[in-house]
Order: sequence, then structure tokens, then C-alpha cells
Amino acid sequence: MEIIKFSEEQILDVLQKFGFNSGEVKYYPLGIGHINQSWIVESKGFKYILQYINPYIFSSIEVLTRNFRTISEYLKTAPFWETLKTPELYPTKENNYLLVTEKKYNWRMINYIEHDANYKHITSETQAYEAAKAYGSYAKCLSYLPISDIGQTILNFHDPEARIIEFGKALNEDIVGRRKMALPEIDFIRNNSEYARKVSKLITSSIIPTRITHNNTALDNLLWRENKICAIVDLDTTMPSTLLYDFGDMVRTYTSPIIDEATNSSDISVQCNIVCAIIEGYLESTAVFMTPMERSALFEGALMVIYIQAVRYMTDYLKDDPYYPINYPEQNLDRVRNHFELFRQILGMENEIRKLL
Repeated sequence: MEIIKFSEEQILDVLQKFGFNSGEVKYYPLGIGHINQSWIVESKGFKYILQYINPYIFSSIEVLTRNFRTISEYLKTAPFWETLKTPELYPTKENNYLLVTEKKYNWRMINYIEHDANYKHITSETQAYEAAKAYGSYAKCLSYLPISDIGQTILNFHDPEARIIEFGKALNEDIVGRRKMALPEIDFIRNNSEYARKVSKLITSSIIPTRITHNNTALDNLLWRENKICAIVDLDTTMPSTLLYDFGDMVRTYTSPIIDEATNSSDISVQCNIVCAIIEGYLESTAVFMTPMERSALFEGALMVIYIQAVRYMTDYLKDDPYYPINYPEQNLDRVRNHFELFRQILGMENEIRKLL
């Protein structure tokens, strides 16, 4: 994915449109992520975050912006805001919350939330418990917001069938001849699709209710202050989905911190105490509104998310790695193998996990 390099003149022009005087403002990169580019902006003792929004990821930038405002304004009126915050959009001089420049670049400004820590990997049971409880509280509060108020920002983001179809297409095209390098992994995908399809059927038949969920429950989307979570950020993937996805993504990313970096799947080892902490924290927030069917399907949700992420990495590998950043040619294939090992280990814990659910 091509990264656009913006000049100082371009950045200052954008800041001016948001009402900042070039002589009273300074900015510096916050870091270039997968999708958007961000800068911290300082002016008159206050901090903000300027973001360039990548137009190739989201189905509609207008829906993305409307969702953002709807979610943050709603949460401000809810008990959620007493302990946790989310970012808020800052308007342009013309009172717009989305700035589109002459080259059709999309920009937004959000407030900076003060914090003293932001973690990439889980280091303790307490941390996992608090993270799961926070994401559960987010879903709980948003359960009172009409689903019709929130649109889809990324089509088929968590659609198992769509991901499997995309994989099949990449496999058939095999544009760089990598299929022969991944035959065991391809067989694993083919032989275990039942787990993803089972969840897909629960969703499409409405046995599992649709909720407004975060859909990217990475630990680094939580800000900490004085050893407590003070904010949940990155609202762009918040859209109609299911609790199963948020729970599954926490199990995937929290229980084996090296899941995306390990070069040997034998290094993958599930931290059982972390799984227990995730379940305890998530249920503390969600048990009051979660249906019995949702609760019993959380285990399948974990397997499905792990499996589908492996499918996504395999699809990217077969397509010559256009989406996920890699440090060496076979990294996406290693990620597939790591996820399958995690899948096997979680499947082996089924009895223990179901007792906690």
C-alpha cells in the first residue's frame, strides 16, 4: 500500500483550515500505521491529533465520519464517560468535521487524550482483565444506541464467507506461484472452514444478535493513566457486528503476544491464565445484556477469529503481500502457521473454556 508523503506546506495548509495559525503551532508524526497517517499538533498549550484518512480501506469516508460523531456524542451522555473516554472530532473553520482538500485527500482533527502509558502486549492477568472489561463496557453502552444509527465502514470486514471466497480466488490465481510453498497450510484452511461457517450461520440466521462493537480490540487501542484504562481509541471499525468478534480478537491477540512475529510456530504457547482473565473481565461487563446463545458461542467466536485471520494472512501471501507489512518474504506464511498452532491449542482447551462461560 503506497504511503503518501505530505510536505510541510501541505500540512500547514490543512492546519490553517482547522483554524490554527502557522506561527503558533507545531506538529510531529505520531507514526504511520496500517491505514491512516497521524501527527500530534500542539498549539496554545493544547494537543490534538491530525489524521489523513486512507480512502482505499473504508467503504465511505462520510459514513466513517458520521459514525465517529454519533458514537462519541452518545457516549458522552452515558455512564461510560465517567470512567472511560473516546476521541472527539474537532471542526474546521467552516464547522465541518471532515476536510477534503483539492486533491481529494481526506483529513480530520481529533482531541488528544492525556495518558501515561500505551501497551502493545499483555504482561499480566490484571491487564488482560481490565482490557476485556473496558471493551465489554464499550459494547454494553453502545447496546442502547439504535443499530440503524451506525453504518458499515468496511464491507465484509468480519464476514467469514467473504474471506474464504477471497482466499479461494487468490489460490486459483496464484499470481506469484506461491501455492506450492504452502500446501499443508492450504489443506488446513480447507479442512477447518466448518468453524468459521458455523459462526456465519449463527449470524445470518439471527440466532446471534447483531450489536455495535469495536471490532479491533488490540491492546494498543487502550490508553492508560495511573495504571487504569482511561480511554478507548480507534473508533473507525466500530460498526454493526457481534460480541463474538471482539471476544475472539482479544483471545487471538492477548494470549500469545508473539503471534505475528514468531518465525517458528513451536514458540506459540497459549497463556491459560490470560484466557481466564479475558473471560472474567468481558463477562463482568457484558453478562447483563448478553443472550445465553451469545455466551455459549463465545468459544466458537474465538476459533473463528483465529482461523479467519490465518485465512487473511494466507490470502495476502498468495497475492504477494499487498496489505500486511512484512520484514521478510515468508512472514505472512509464518503468521498463518502461528495462527494454526494457536487454533489447535485453544481447541484443546475447549472443556476448560466452556466451564468458565
